[in-house]
Parts: sequence; structure tokens; C-alpha cells
Amino acid sequence: MLVVNYVSLEIKIIAVKHSLIGMESLNQSAARFDVSRSTLQNMKCLARKVYAIGLENITTPRRSSAKR
Repeated sequence: MLVVNYVSLEIKIIAVKHSLIGMESLNQSAARFDVSRSTLQNMKCLARKVYAIGLENITTPRRSSAKR
């Protein structure tokens, strides 16, 4: 019987937050939450990029460059 280990996105976000704020290392978060370390590493990189550019740049719609 195949057992699929499903971990919700919310749990992954919590694990990344713990790593980002220094509560534990990425390896510890991965082990504690039973998540792949590479998945958490990718999410951590994305979180840093989002933080670096600021949320207002993501939520603000861009103007079309097409001439009217």
C-alpha cells in the first residue's frame, strides 16, 4: 500500500517562519514538520525575495505598456 505524506502549505509556511526568525535551523524545521528540506529552502528563498521587493509591489496592479 502506497502511503502519501501530505503536508499542508500552512505547515510549510510555519516551518519556514521558524527558520527565518532564528527559532531553529532549516534542517531542524524540516525534521520537526516532516517536510523536505529542499522544499523549505525554495520557500525560504521566495520569502526573502518577496520581502526584499515589498508586498506593495506585488499587490499593486501594473499599468499596461500598450498604447491606447
